[in-house]
Parts: sequence; structure tokens; C-alpha cells
Amino acid sequence: MYVSRVGVAPVAGGRGRPRGSRAQADPTTPARNPGIDPHVQNPATNNPQSSSGSAVNPQPATEASTSSPGLVPPFGLVVNKEVRIKMREALANGERMPRPNRGRRIANPQPPLTKEELETAMRRLDRAVRWNTFLVHINLNSHDVIDSVTSHPIDTDGRDFGQLRSKLTDNVRSFKNKTLDRVLIHVGELIKQEPWLKDASDSDFRNRLGQKFNFQNWAFCFYYMKGYVNFEASSDLGKWYMENMYVNLGLEIKRFIDAHETKAAREKLLLSYDALALNEAFDDIDKNDFSELAERMQRRKKRDFAEVNDRFSITRAPPKKAPVTQNARERNDDGNGSFEDTRSFDDFE
Repeated sequence: MYVSRVGVAPVAGGRGRPRGSRAQADPTTPARNPGIDPHVQNPATNNPQSSSGSAVNPQPATEASTSSPGLVPPFGLVVNKEVRIKMREALANGERMPRPNRGRRIANPQPPLTKEELETAMRRLDRAVRWNTFLVHINLNSHDVIDSVTSHPIDTDGRDFGQLRSKLTDNVRSFKNKTLDRVLIHVGELIKQEPWLKDASDSDFRNRLGQKFNFQNWAFCFYYMKGYVNFEASSDLGKWYMENMYVNLGLEIKRFIDAHETKAAREKLLLSYDALALNEAFDDIDKNDFSELAERMQRRKKRDFAEVNDRFSITRAPPKKAPVTQNARERNDDGNGSFEDTRSFDDFE
């Protein structure tokens, strides 16, 4: 995986301090924990202030906030303190999470999914992987994620499980690559707008990122959660988690830039990304701390075909339709004009 520089990222919140000025270090900032720099104190503890300076009164998301009109109830994915601790230990030791024994050789094997059940599971998996990536960044608990979207536990050696796990790993890899890419763009644009940040200390840069934290900037970086999490309706603890993820990942990117984006620095960045969401400071975070947005079907606008047709004219009479030949059928995957795209990503600009 590589982190590239493409495009220009908007940095909401103004241009900040003039060239040459320095942000004052926040004397209330706690000492750095291994792997994370808390920008503000966990509101689940003593909770002095939020990044905006206003006192916060932390409360977990209520049932009303997760089940009110316009929201969907949580599915079966569980990411709690116990799961986080197990994943952190497995990641630290370079181990895999225990795999459930549901192979074909066991007694009473689970039946395969029907075509409709597999299609439904694939659709649900897209949402589940987004939430799991948001909460833990990695896919060590892939079996739990898949179990959360199927109608019953499925054979882990079967084709259905393989298809679901392939989609899961592809999505996690894509979210990781694009998130790091976007944070790199975002931090680079911030430094371009405020050149004094190029030589800023970690403390000064962390504080400036905290001042830049808002939903617009957060959603640019963690793009895959836009339209899935309701920022305003989430609990104070949930917002605190989002703020610290934004600040600390931005700081890791700044360190990557300062290290001249070398191969070793890139490897350190990738390891930091994997471990960041599993820091013990976040052990009390779970999905109930956030308000989940439901999928909304956009109302399609009506089209006035009569008005459009009045302005429409053909250049000439259409030629006769050519008969379908055997060669054309052989070129098609299904005989209906569906061609397999064999191009690699390098073929696209």
C-alpha cells in the first residue's frame, strides 16, 4: 500500500494564524499515552472541556437517539471493551483471533445461504464493515462481522463465507488506503494555508488540529462514514472519539511528512493506523455511543418528457439493427452484452 498525493483538500475553519506565529501549548493536555495523544480528556472520566472550550456533559447515546425516526436499530455487530482487549492482544502478538469451528466435517453443518440471503448479506455487509472499520480499523474480528449480517452462522469453509470475507477484506483495505490518502491531503493543505505549522511541535500541531475539528473536516478524512453516522445526535463520548481519531491520525501523517515519506516512515504510519482505534483510551467506546443514519432512498424528480420531446429531433433515420452473430455471443459473458472488464487499475488515469 502506498499513500499518494492527489487532489486538493478543503480545510474548513479559516486560515488561522499568520506566518511565523506559534500556537501556545495547552497546559491541560494530558501526558501522551503509548500510541495516542489525547487532545481532550475522555468525557467518560473527569471531562474538563471540549475542544471548543465549552463544558460537556457526557451521556451515552440513548435509546431514542439510536431508534428515533430516520435511524435504523443496531445490527448484531458487537465491539465492546472485551472485544477490544482481545483484538489489541492479538494485534500486539501478531496473532489471529480464534476462528469458529463450523467446517463441513462437523455434525449438523449449517445450510448454505440461498441466493436471496447471500444478496441481502452482501448489502448488509457493506454497512457493517464501515462501522467495524470506524470502531477498530482492522478486520481481526471478520468472523463476527460476517455473523452479524447473515441469517444464521454459516460454514467457514464454504463458498458463501469466502465471498463475504473477500468483500470484507477488500473494503477494509480500500477504506484504509483512501483514509490515509485523504488525511495526507488534508494535512498538506492545512500546512499550505498556515506555513508556520510545517515546523510546529507535536503539541502545537495537535492543538491546531483540535481547533480545526468539525464534522466537515472529519467527514473529508473518514469519508466512508459520511451518511452513516449522525454527528450531532451522537453522544459526547462518541464525538470525543471522533475528535481524537481525527487529531491523532492527522498528527501521525504530520510525522510521516516530517520523515520525508520514506518507506520506513510509511510502514510506521500503517502500523500506527492499525493500532490507533484499539488504544486502551477507547476501551469504553462502542456503537451505542453513536447515532446511526438509516439508508434513505432519494426521491426522484419527475421528468417532463413532453417538453423534452418537443425539443428533440433525430439527425437521420436509424439504420437497420444488425442480427446477433455467434461471435458476438461468444464475446459476451451472458449473451446480453455484459463484458468482463479485464483492465487493471494501472489502465485508469
